[in-house]
Amino acid sequence: MMVDRRAMVLAGAAALAAPPAFAQGVVPGATDPRPQTYALSNQAAPPFDLEKLGGGRARLSDYRGRALILYWWGLWCPDCLADGAYTASLVRQAQAVEGLSFLAIHTRGRFGRWGSVPRYFEERGYSWPVAFEHGRDFARNVYQIGWFPTYLVIDRQG
Repeated sequence: MMVDRRAMVLAGAAALAAPPAFAQGVVPGATDPRPQTYALSNQAAPPFDLEKLGGGRARLSDYRGRALILYWWGLWCPDCLADGAYTASLVRQAQAVEGLSFLAIHTRGRFGRWGSVPRYFEERGYSWPVAFEHGRDFARNVYQIGWFPTYLVIDRQG
């Protein structure tokens, strides 16, 4: 069964004025193997400085004063591919919310049959801001991401 995560993420983003400052949206369920809590909740988000699709750098400090939906994904991840249309819809909705930004962080440097994110976007008709972590040590060791895809909501103070 496919789960529409966009409503969950937008609901979390709408509540950013109140704690927790750093939270992971997780779909509850008795058989859900994903973590039900997030180790970094109520802590400052770790800084990042990553290469952006199309050039330039993406830094957490670039989003200071804005809420940020941070989406950890990869073209190697079947669940991420299944969420593509939902993610595209979430991005469109987030763009309509004042003070809310979206950034996807593609991990592992593996791009499946597409060979690159732009080719995937072109084939599927998607477009959203992407930064790259070419391994996954940063996701796992710094942000403690244990499941892909993962959506994090970071408040305006980081």
